[in-house]
Amino acid sequence: MINSKLSIAIPTFNRAETLKYNILLMLPELKNFSIPIYVSDDSLNSDTNIMILDLQKQYKYLFYSRNIMRLGHDKNIIHTVKLPTTDYIWLLGDSQVIEKWAIREILELTERFQPQIIAVNSRFRGISINSAYYNDHNKVLNEFGWHLTLTGATIYSKTAIATLYKLDAADCTNFPQIALIFGHLSKACSFYWVNSDCIYANSNRTSYWISNMFQVFIDDWSRAIRNLPDCYDVVIKEKVITEHSRKAKIFRLKSILTARSIGAYNVYLFKKYQAELSLHSGLRPSVLLIIALLPRNVLGILIAIEKHLIYLRLKQDVLS
Repeated sequence: MINSKLSIAIPTFNRAETLKYNILLMLPELKNFSIPIYVSDDSLNSDTNIMILDLQKQYKYLFYSRNIMRLGHDKNIIHTVKLPTTDYIWLLGDSQVIEKWAIREILELTERFQPQIIAVNSRFRGISINSAYYNDHNKVLNEFGWHLTLTGATIYSKTAIATLYKLDAADCTNFPQIALIFGHLSKACSFYWVNSDCIYANSNRTSYWISNMFQVFIDDWSRAIRNLPDCYDVVIKEKVITEHSRKAKIFRLKSILTARSIGAYNVYLFKKYQAELSLHSGLRPSVLLIIALLPRNVLGILIAIEKHLIYLRLKQDVLS
């Protein structure tokens, strides 16, 4: 029978092949526990629809919803987590994969602690905080606020999902999950942190925000955190805003060089974000200005060469 305790909810946009690869990786374990999968498709083509129809022949608990009118990133996330009726909903990004052993661990945890919100670690996030139950919302924000931007790091109770109607989309553009998590915890904090690396990202992906990274991770991110309820400490809020950029390495040197190479960073953006960008990246303003002035075509060639050298190194490692 279909599992009534836990489901997987995946919002997706134009990533049919990546999503298929990820579902096939997870499918054996999901079948073991009869975990339903709900996919909400916001794509501009029918590729995902065709792919899901094929996979449904292998797994009867794979459910598909196609948005007639495109919802966009935020509304599709909200729509997706409302689809399941299970006690807990694991919101998973379409580029994320759940480790084979993680489903059992989460099911056991929900039975033992019955938390309202569960957060899990991910490969390469560099978090080493022991698994524990939290009832202090400020402590949760302080220790995990930056990490919970990762779609796939959070599992929600249906009670938490029921509070979605209170969200003001204008207050949390690009980060509806942050408003949901911390809005709910501000009322009654019941949070469990799982230090195991339960998820990892498919390397064959391009982030949706790459061409608009400055607005998303400076303007929108700052607004989403500052608009959290007043019960959250202002000092912690400001710490979390810059901590995300540093720990998630959003504005590392390579990222800014890549942004410049695709035309997503220039002198105008340097002048607009100079103070904030220096704080978020840890780079000197002079370095940021030099990058903004570099010819895009030269950077494109250098980045292509670097990728080729990495490929050759990997090939050599395999052969040896």
